[in-house]
Amino acid sequence: KQDLHNGYPAGKKFIWWGFTSCTTTIDVLQPEKFLGMTGPRTLFIIECFNGKDISKHSCFTSENEILLVAGTEFEVIACLDNGGDYHTIQLKEIPSISPRPPPPPLPIPKPPSLPPPTPPSTPRSGDTQKLIDLILKFKPRTDVYLFGRTLVEK
Repeated sequence: KQDLHNGYPAGKKFIWWGFTSCTTTIDVLQPEKFLGMTGPRTLFIIECFNGKDISKHSCFTSENEILLVAGTEFEVIACLDNGGDYHTIQLKEIPSISPRPPPPPLPIPKPPSLPPPTPPSTPRSGDTQKLIDLILKFKPRTDVYLFGRTLVEK
């Protein structure tokens, strides 16, 4: 829930890159977890011809759920200030723009950094020390194949 009206002036054409769940029954939007009654919020009224009715496959059949396919193209028809930080944006699906620009890049999450493995605090002898030395040669969280090796002291 947020105020998005500044990003959607009338006449703007754009590609909606995400798969998006919509409804044909606006009364389901009244709870705070959806549109609610307070705070900054924006309601999109969408006229589309490629939306897919998934209500028969939804756990919430009363929501009359329509799925917008990623990459659907729209034009902003109008934007209405309803007062109280509540805005309505009217969209109409348009035929594909050609050539189509690539989707925006997705952020690549940085894997958490792990500290290097620490050798055991007390030295070991024999095959156990050889096994520890072998394991320490591998990076953390990698597969180590020990087939055919003696793993215990005799």
